[in-house]
Amino acid sequence: MKEITDQMVGFVVKVPCEYDVHPSVPEEEYEAVLEQCADVEENLASFARQFPDDTVVYVFIDCFGGVCDHTGFHILGGEVVKTFVHSRTGAVQLADLLAPMHVSLGQFDYFEPFTRDYFSQ
Repeated sequence: MKEITDQMVGFVVKVPCEYDVHPSVPEEEYEAVLEQCADVEENLASFARQFPDDTVVYVFIDCFGGVCDHTGFHILGGEVVKTFVHSRTGAVQLADLLAPMHVSLGQFDYFEPFTRDYFSQ
């Protein structure tokens, strides 16, 4: 978890994902990370109940070749109030997904916590 003050005021938490696991690790370690990811997504609503007046934003990012796709949802009062998924009409806009966080993305939809190595700093 890191506090952010330049593009928004708040916290961003990174959850381990399958892309964090080196291909040479045993299958059990890979499966454990996938289980952690699923646990976070499944239990986020109960966590969000502790902050009933704040919208919690869950974002999943899948990047390949410099192109990133974003999916996710908003939780308010412990309930999912909006879901963002890809459709035939187009990709999810990062600005829409992050709107409750009042993030200043800038001209190129750049959000520093979503860059490589941000959390290793």
